[in-house]
Order: sequence, then C-alpha cells, then structure tokens
Amino acid sequence: MRSVVGRRVAVCIFLLLVGSGSATADSLPRLFSETSQYISLQPLTIAPNMQLLDTNGLPVRLSDFLGRPVVLNFWATWCEPCLREMPSLDRLAYQAESLGIVVLAVSIDEDGMTSVARFLRAKAIANLMVLLDPNLDIAFIERENARLGALGIYGLPITYFIDSAGQVRGYITGAVDWSSSEARRFLAHLSTEGI
Repeated sequence: MRSVVGRRVAVCIFLLLVGSGSATADSLPRLFSETSQYISLQPLTIAPNMQLLDTNGLPVRLSDFLGRPVVLNFWATWCEPCLREMPSLDRLAYQAESLGIVVLAVSIDEDGMTSVARFLRAKAIANLMVLLDPNLDIAFIERENARLGALGIYGLPITYFIDSAGQVRGYITGAVDWSSSEARRFLAHLSTEGI
C-alpha cells in the first residue's frame, strides 16, 4: 500500500513540476506531429558534419549553415507519412529566409537520386534543398549500421532541430503540418531563441 501511495505522490509532484515548468520550458511552444511531440535532447551535442550531396551532385555540410538554425528532415520516397509532409515542408523552405532558418530534407532512399528526382518532379517540390544519404552516413536506423551515423532515425519522417551554434537541440518523429500556427510559433522561437 505504501508503494502505491508513494508512486501517486511522486506522480502528483511530477505533474506539478511539469505544470509549473521553468522559464525555458514555459517559453518553448509545443510542437506535435501526427504521432508524436517535440523531444528536447540533453546533453547537447554538435551536429555531425558529414558531407552529403545535393540533387545537383554538389557537396553540402551542416557546417555550411553555422550561424543559422537548421530544420533537418529525414525522409524517403517509400514512406507514406513523408509523402504527406513534403508539400508542407516545401512551403516552409520557401519561407525559410524570412524566418531566419535553413530547411534541409535528407533522403535515405537506397537508390539515391533515381527515386528522389522522379518524386520531386511528380510532387512539384521546388523549394527544398534535398540532400542524399543512401548509405546512412549521417543517420542510423539500426545500431548494427557499420557507419553508425550520429543521428538516430526512430521513425520516418524525423526532423532534428539544430541551433545556430551547430548543436542538436531536439527532434520530432512523424509528419508535421509546417504551415500550422503551432509550427509557426515553434519555428519563430527556434529562429529567435535557438530552442
């Protein structure tokens, strides 16, 4: 009986602490996807700086964007929630400059540009900077991945948020409506506060 009461008290104290929150927790707007919510990461780590190729075959590194917050989305052409999210992410990329952020969409399709080019044309995706990571150099799905990329893909799509200093602040799994007012508040916070 005592352990049940103790757990209830602990849960109540936890809910009170979460409800009252700190200044940082209170100031961070909520962000939800179809299946999840934003998860803050601690301790902060520096984002991996692997070189990936864009759809023109040009090399791109995350360090190219130091000084600006980055929305780093992992997706694949065979992922149904990714397909729902891409038009919204493309509109976000169109508005990224005015928001002070960079939006990168990293495809993990194994055949690289073959599937990606066809998909981008079919869906009229024109604003996103799309990078290719068919070998999972920057991310991993399974721990047994020989390359063991630094960012985990816990589901697709997954979006990581990197602050202007290059630190990974958090992530969200699942398709997000990037044009929602909730996402706009979250991204405004990202661009001004760095999450």
